[in-house]
Amino acid sequence: MRPPSSNAAWHHSARGFTLVEMVIALTLLSLLATVAIPMLRMPMTAYMEASARARVTTNLDWVQSKLTADFSTALPNSVRVRNVGNRYFIEFLQVHAQGRYLAGNPLVGVPACPTTPSCTATPDELAFGASAACTDTCFMSLGDVTPVGNAAVVNGSDFVVVSPTNTTGLTGDPYANAALPAVQSIKSRLVSLAAWNATRRGRQITMAPNTFPDIPAPGESPRIKRFYMIASSPVTYACDITSGTLTRYSGYNILPVQPVAFGGGVQAVSLATNIACNITSVASTLEPAGMRGRGGLVTIKMTLSAPVPAGGIPEQAELIFSVGANDG
Repeated sequence: MRPPSSNAAWHHSARGFTLVEMVIALTLLSLLATVAIPMLRMPMTAYMEASARARVTTNLDWVQSKLTADFSTALPNSVRVRNVGNRYFIEFLQVHAQGRYLAGNPLVGVPACPTTPSCTATPDELAFGASAACTDTCFMSLGDVTPVGNAAVVNGSDFVVVSPTNTTGLTGDPYANAALPAVQSIKSRLVSLAAWNATRRGRQITMAPNTFPDIPAPGESPRIKRFYMIASSPVTYACDITSGTLTRYSGYNILPVQPVAFGGGVQAVSLATNIACNITSVASTLEPAGMRGRGGLVTIKMTLSAPVPAGGIPEQAELIFSVGANDG
């Protein structure tokens, strides 16, 4: 039989917390939690902000790289801007290749038109029309044709454009005269681009019959000039401030008036969300009033943002991109 003193000690050590002890313990735990939670929240907030900053920076780099790649292929004198409410549109024609052609000097009288346009003459010069209606179907390039961008020339689809910075009015507008063939148009449908001809040191370009305007491009040699081969579809960047989206449209026809609505069959690619933008154009200061010459500038200002969870301040990045509207 155990001693009474030992039994009493065992019963004393087995009893639980008192109510006072439990209240004190809970109070201490709540104080520790009050101190620890902000300390844990700070690295979590920093992580979420860093993630949002990385997202907005990645989006900005992607948009900038896409704009740079696209506008490096823009046909001179083809960049045009339109604003409708909270939507901004910037459109241009894409060049697939460019080169130089040999032609008579239009500044000295009116060049005679060949009785029968020839594609085998040496040299086969590009014929122009002024008071005389010179219609041409082919010419030889002066040297090789230089590819522009990653897209290849498409026979039967692309257009041949001659000196898009050369005139005023419709004849100098690459968007005008979309219904070909047209008289005094600076573009004609490409039929074929022949392989390199070592004997004649160039390539033969065959196109739909066209009468090109007989006006030289400013700043270019009167005999050695420039031609471009452009895609049959323009490209539009549309920034919608209301929805905060930046969309790239392609696969639609060349239109005299810049479009702001795109129907079915058009390729639409969303490039960014949570975006605000402003597009401004500065008219040429190097040419007389009304001239579609060199010197115009388009500035695109975009602000991209990425939301931060838990009501934090959104991370933002700003992109200012300038492109020559009609520099050749």
